[in-house]
Amino acid sequence: MKRIYSLVAATAIMASAVQAADVKKTEVKDGMSFKIRDNIRYEGVEQANASKDATSITNSLLLGAKYKAGSVSAYVEAINVSALEDSYSDGVTGNGDDSQYSLVLDPEQTRITQAKLMYNSKTLGLTLGRDMYTLDDHRFVGHVFWRQMPQTFDVAALCYKGIEGLKVKAAYVYGRHQVSYKDNLWGTHSYGGA
Repeated sequence: MKRIYSLVAATAIMASAVQAADVKKTEVKDGMSFKIRDNIRYEGVEQANASKDATSITNSLLLGAKYKAGSVSAYVEAINVSALEDSYSDGVTGNGDDSQYSLVLDPEQTRITQAKLMYNSKTLGLTLGRDMYTLDDHRFVGHVFWRQMPQTFDVAALCYKGIEGLKVKAAYVYGRHQVSYKDNLWGTHSYGGA
């Protein structure tokens, strides 16, 4: 347990140092670019019920790659969520002693979260594939990014912005992948609520 807390502290210090450094982001015009993000998260749950108090320390590692050629691009992204301290019910596995704890909906899993083809011009945007699609303030359509595994959608989407002051979006959503999918790289089976 002390090792886990030391790891959390070391990661927090490294993250602060990286944020403190003046790292400038550059937009890749054409070619290959890569994305990596690591996020350690603590959540504690205390409830006045029969369940034990929960302690969750999870790590979310994101790896992504994008290839861009002119107005056309492709992006693939995978996320792995692992538990460093798992004294919680993840709402998914339903095995072992985790059912005695309160719920923290961050199950251990690995998933392809985005795999899409895109076309973008000054007036038109097209997206086909798995996307972290959001609308407005995420009230009805969003990625639930406060969890370690985001919610994603399989979409065919069109965005028209050819008239000044007007932006029109239309999308056909043919799949939804909640934060609680488990043991499936494509996230096609649901074992719990979102």
